[in-house]
Amino acid sequence: MESLYEQFAFKLRNVDYKHKRYLYDKIDWAGKLVIIKGTRKVGKTTLALQYVKNNYKLDENVLYVSSDNFYFSDNTLKSLVEKFVQNGGKHLFIDEIHKYPEWTDEINYVLNKYDELKIVLIGTAVIDFSFNEFLNKHAKVYELRGLSFREFLLFKMGTNFETFSFNDILESHVIIASKISKEIDPLFYFSAYLKYGYYPFFISHRNEFIDILSEAIANILESDLTYAQKFDFKNIHKIKKLLYGIAQNRGQKPNIKKMSEEINATRGTVLQYIDYLHKANVLNILKEIGAEDSYLAKPETIFLNNTNLFYALGLNNEMNSFVGKTFLQNQLSFANELNFSTKVDLIVNSEYEFVMNNSSSDKQTFFNLDKIFFPTENIEIGVKNNIPLWIFGFMY
Repeated sequence: MESLYEQFAFKLRNVDYKHKRYLYDKIDWAGKLVIIKGTRKVGKTTLALQYVKNNYKLDENVLYVSSDNFYFSDNTLKSLVEKFVQNGGKHLFIDEIHKYPEWTDEINYVLNKYDELKIVLIGTAVIDFSFNEFLNKHAKVYELRGLSFREFLLFKMGTNFETFSFNDILESHVIIASKISKEIDPLFYFSAYLKYGYYPFFISHRNEFIDILSEAIANILESDLTYAQKFDFKNIHKIKKLLYGIAQNRGQKPNIKKMSEEINATRGTVLQYIDYLHKANVLNILKEIGAEDSYLAKPETIFLNNTNLFYALGLNNEMNSFVGKTFLQNQLSFANELNFSTKVDLIVNSEYEFVMNNSSSDKQTFFNLDKIFFPTENIEIGVKNNIPLWIFGFMY
């Protein structure tokens, strides 16, 4: 077990804690069981280690370990916790928890046995613990997203702008944009963000960004789904083909029958795969207001989760007209409910209508002018209901 402490100390020494993500101060770190989930490469491990580095001495009281460590080839999680507590340990951080078989049962056991023990679990966005009564009752679950445009500016330039709510942006976007534009050129940095700004590793691996992100996508499909959803590895090629086809579809109404034929799978299987990719934060889906909350209810529109994925999939040159809309749904989905509509591009919170770039004149007969807004690309400051697209990246 001494080797685990040594590995932990080495990892902690290499943690940069200059800038903290939006979720850092929102987590109740004092909870008995905290779960931090999210897609690969968004900074979950760094977030947890920053907290350790800022709040603990490096002694037997705290330990970070990954469940895919070779230590667990010959030891159980329960036995690790027993040794940890006997040595005076109270705060245990376990990464890649989804890779440990029957982790829910053993976490349940040790937390019931050791009253003073507090555990932080870190894992894939695909983690499903809804079936576990103990976790549903006791765990405080947080999901870490990729960088917002605001956070990208913080990490790249050190400019720490404040956040603005959805309603703040609708009501005061001219004032907000004018203030920000006095300090930076938002359009210059926004184009960079769309290419490589969603994942924090751009800071240290800008030249290898596409390769690392492509590898992360492969690991989500080949590893995370296999562990967390018991996905059959032999079908990985089907889900890869499905993902690539959806990305090329530019948000058009998905033809599930055609998708089924292309990957040689049933309709139900295709919808299940789409649901997996949605849970993994690779895809975002939109349904009509009031649609059934089930993966079997066909989505009306499917987006890639974020714009950086176009570049990782090698589709950026084909998707220029769709990148802005992908950014918009990604950022708006942070704290809002989004729905599909045949009349406008997007409905937000069942109330506000959004049309990209104010270019669909044939749709304007449907507009309620108090509730319709036009997110517009390539403008620095808007006017009235025409809002700069980039400003929606300041909500977290």
